[in-house]
Amino acid sequence: MASDLGLWLPAVIFGQTAADPIFEEAGMSDPVAADAATPDARSSGQLALAFTDQVTRLVKDELALAQAEVKAKLPRLGIGAGLLAAAGLLVACGLVALLVGGGLAIALVFPSWLAALIMGGGFVLLAGLLALIGKRGVSKGTPPVPQEAIAGLRTDLALVKRARP
Repeated sequence: MASDLGLWLPAVIFGQTAADPIFEEAGMSDPVAADAATPDARSSGQLALAFTDQVTRLVKDELALAQAEVKAKLPRLGIGAGLLAAAGLLVACGLVALLVGGGLAIALVFPSWLAALIMGGGFVLLAGLLALIGKRGVSKGTPPVPQEAIAGLRTDLALVKRARP
C-alpha cells in the first residue's frame, strides 16, 4: 500500500522507478535518478541543491497525487449528488400529496373553500415563522468575516513588532 502513494521515500524503499505504472500515471519524475552521485562525493552546495530539488519534486508529486485522488472521487460525488437530488424531488412530491390529503380531510368537516383558506393561512403563518428564524440566523452570521482568525493574526503581528529590536 505504501508503494501506491507515489512518494519518493517509498519509491526508494520499494525500488520503484519512473518505469513503474504509478509514476507514469501521475506524470511523476523518477525519484532516484537525480541522486546518482554518492553523498560523500558531493559538496555541501550540491547537497543543498539536491535537497531543494527533492523537496520541489516531493511537493509536485504530492500535488499530482492529490489531483489524481480528487479525479477518482469526482464521479462518485456526482452520482451521489444526483441521487440526493432525486430523493429531494420525491420528498417534495410526497409532501404535496400529504398536504392535498390534509386539505381534503379538512374539507370533510368544513366547506371546500374554508378548507383551502385554512390550509393557505397555515402555510403563510409557517412561512412567516421560518422567515423570522432565518433572518435571526443570518443576522448572527454577518458579516461573514473570520473575526477570530483576524484577531489571532493581529496578536501575532503585535508580538512580532514588539520582538523586533
